[in-house]
Amino acid sequence: MKRVLWMLFVLYGCNHDDGGDDGGGGTPAPTPPPEEANVFDENEFTDYRLTMAPGDWAAILNDNDGFRSATLTWKGTTLEQIGVRPSGENRFSGKAKPSLRLRFDAFVPDQRFHGLRELELDGLWEDWSMMRDRLSYGIYASRIHAPRAVHARLLVNDEYRGVYQAEEVVDDIMIVRRTVAPPTKLYHVWLMSGDQYVWLGPDHAMYVPFPFEPLTDEGGNHSRLVAMVDALNNAPDTLGTHLDLAVLINFVAAETAVTNTDGLTGDFGPYHHYLYHQDANGPFRIVPWDLNATWWAVSAERDIFHNFQQSGLTKRIQDDPHLRAEYLERLSELADGAASAQAVAARVDFIYEQIAAAAHEDPFKPYSNQNFDDSRVFIKNFAVQREASIRAQVAQHQGGTP
Repeated sequence: MKRVLWMLFVLYGCNHDDGGDDGGGGTPAPTPPPEEANVFDENEFTDYRLTMAPGDWAAILNDNDGFRSATLTWKGTTLEQIGVRPSGENRFSGKAKPSLRLRFDAFVPDQRFHGLRELELDGLWEDWSMMRDRLSYGIYASRIHAPRAVHARLLVNDEYRGVYQAEEVVDDIMIVRRTVAPPTKLYHVWLMSGDQYVWLGPDHAMYVPFPFEPLTDEGGNHSRLVAMVDALNNAPDTLGTHLDLAVLINFVAAETAVTNTDGLTGDFGPYHHYLYHQDANGPFRIVPWDLNATWWAVSAERDIFHNFQQSGLTKRIQDDPHLRAEYLERLSELADGAASAQAVAARVDFIYEQIAAAAHEDPFKPYSNQNFDDSRVFIKNFAVQREASIRAQVAQHQGGTP
């Protein structure tokens, strides 16, 4: 038992600081500034209270876009005139437990919430376990920079709306927290019918604003992005000067470990990631987002090179002997560490015990308490099978079998 608790402390830390060094080694990310740290305290299960006009809340429930004014109260902090809107991809009118995007400067310029400009409150509509995002973010964060996430109760106009996940938004503030310096460019990479990274010529308008949506310096020069796509397709041996390959490999290893069916190697096309770089000549780094399609829906024996040929980024890892070998090493390390069955089980139990009572009382979740309870066992069993499968497949590939 002591060993399990020690592994939890080492892998996740008492405040779930990401702890990852953003590569295969190097300098850990700086400690988060004090004004931010308590928002994502792993050991706390707090209340977010929104007070707003009943008509505005009804509009959000009807999936009417646009920010509505509200007052937020959290742990003695009160912010007035924050913006609240429906969020997420699975949106529809009448959804009783919508995900929400809180924008703290929507109506008050430069207003911040403990250093944050925005915060996502995920309604956990599709995830019976209510923990897949948070569980998986921790595994990515053991290797690279990833958003932080903790659970909370949401009350709107004093009505309990259920268990939500407070999730860090990928923006310039998050990048500064990890690396001190702001990003020169930050892109949200959107899903499309095909590979976003295919070469379409030197005109940046072929890539920006779709599928690469710029979130900083929108009207600026996008030549670095074009150069990266050019190198990937036409001079792959130079790709490492444009893209941090160590970060990419760790990202993909984490995605494989948690069987992410909606990520870079997802079953609907490459999706759910961001890219950023921090100076004119710096390499791009990849950041994950939206990890609820993990630990389910597929066999735990999913091939560790599943869908690698659908994106130029993962195809490069599979096709290059040196990158492939590094990927197998990183995947093996995860099976020994953050993604091991022992570590996952301890993590699942910790989160379950923290949120179970509130989850059972959640009046708007679209699944039963039995579904929620059974998911705890399902994920732990899945993790046992996944670890065994990863070890067997890595050994097969390292033994020379293609």
